[in-house]
Amino acid sequence: MDILDHTGCELGEGAFWHPERGEFFWFDIMGRKLYRHDGESVEARDLPMLFSAAGWIDCETLVLSGEEGLFRYNLVTSLLSPLFLIEADDASTRS
Repeated sequence: MDILDHTGCELGEGAFWHPERGEFFWFDIMGRKLYRHDGESVEARDLPMLFSAAGWIDCETLVLSGEEGLFRYNLVTSLLSPLFLIEADDASTRS
């Protein structure tokens, strides 16, 4: 086994492979970051809240599961738009 990347995450979770992009993604939940590894380099993107899981919709779009609900995330523009809010006013609830 080889280490893919030495990026330190306080709480790293939600790792997944995007088959259309050929890229690996994961979250640093507490650091509010989405990481992307393309096989050569790592890119970190800041997120406005805690996210822990994702799935791919198409080549440019992910669905992210966060502390306030489900969101559509555009990988090209970084636009985050709500799909379904889950008790966003209750801090004890996470999707």
